[in-house]
Amino acid sequence: MTYKYKGISFEGLPVKGTVEASDEYAAIVQMKQSCQIVTQIAPMRKISAVLSKEIGSRQIDFRTLTLLCSQFSYILKSGIPLAKSVELIAHQTENKKLKKFLEEVKERVVSGQGLADSFQDTDEEAFPITFLETIRAGESSGTLEKCFENLADYYEKQYQMKQKVSAAMTYPSFVLAVAFAVIAIVMAKVIPTLTEAFSELGGELPLSTKLLIGVSNFFQVHFLHGILLTAAIALCFLCGVKTEEGRILWSWWKLKAPVFGKIRMFSAASQFSYTMSVLLHSGLTLTHTMDITARTMENYRLSREIVWMAKKLREGYLLGDCMRERNCFPEALTEICAIGEETGELEEMLKSIGDYFDNQAEYATKKAIARLEPGLLVALAVVTGFIVISVYTPLFAMYNLM
Repeated sequence: MTYKYKGISFEGLPVKGTVEASDEYAAIVQMKQSCQIVTQIAPMRKISAVLSKEIGSRQIDFRTLTLLCSQFSYILKSGIPLAKSVELIAHQTENKKLKKFLEEVKERVVSGQGLADSFQDTDEEAFPITFLETIRAGESSGTLEKCFENLADYYEKQYQMKQKVSAAMTYPSFVLAVAFAVIAIVMAKVIPTLTEAFSELGGELPLSTKLLIGVSNFFQVHFLHGILLTAAIALCFLCGVKTEEGRILWSWWKLKAPVFGKIRMFSAASQFSYTMSVLLHSGLTLTHTMDITARTMENYRLSREIVWMAKKLREGYLLGDCMRERNCFPEALTEICAIGEETGELEEMLKSIGDYFDNQAEYATKKAIARLEPGLLVALAVVTGFIVISVYTPLFAMYNLM
């Protein structure tokens, strides 16, 4: 932080200037070297600091977290002190945002603060709660390097899962975008031109051509109304999902939606399993693990269900019984949790079932895309064929009239 100050020098003259320091106390220490009395001090925001701010989300992505945790695991296993480890990783990373965070973390660690608290105080929004709580548990149990190893594996799986879904949806999304763009251009530019030519030559138009012209005219006349109506519906929807009940209903519908609902459920079960396994491996209690897992779940309905289960666990209920009562996760996950709780192997069984649901999500995604692509191509062929027939049929009639 840059501070501007005013004061009185050792010669009794007024002075002013700027200093850079980590906090106000450190800034005053520097000022005392040039002036006897500090009369005014205030932080100053540099234009360069504003321009150098990162644009976009402040949260560190899974790929970067995977590399970060792997580096910490290997360096700590070699016996290098914690502060020096943070400094080494900060020098090696090419991510400017992460480098800045690590430099601040290093200063906090040197001053005696714990690693988890240092990450949290540097920027709590940049690092997931799973990351922070696992490190905190590793510091308490003395197994920090093992916790980083588990986190690296966890974030690698999360990254791969997102990449697989993203890659599978790229082609259908591209085809739909191009199809809508082409159809919009045809309806907005080509059809009106042909309509004028048809009306000048006269003659009876085929039914398909009349329908196409009617659709084109409708969109030209009511285009603005359609945008306003769409915006109004979107606004009502956003207001609805901001309420507690609306958010829960929308989250539950996403899990029950045809085709993609099953994929989301498998992904949620995988996320629950991996998160629980990593946190339990780090030495956290089951109730604490459930609290943290609830905050990391992407689906809000499942998050609220896990909060309810954590409350019941504190009252003495078993995890398997709670999951059976709520019936919000797949039966296989519920039974694995019940068996693992009874045998004391819950974290290992959760890791195994997490791999199973990860594979199921990947298989279901590929299966859905395999069914979607032919259906998409058939639909586009029907629409394109209708437009071509509607345009070329009257064109042949025009030649006869000419």
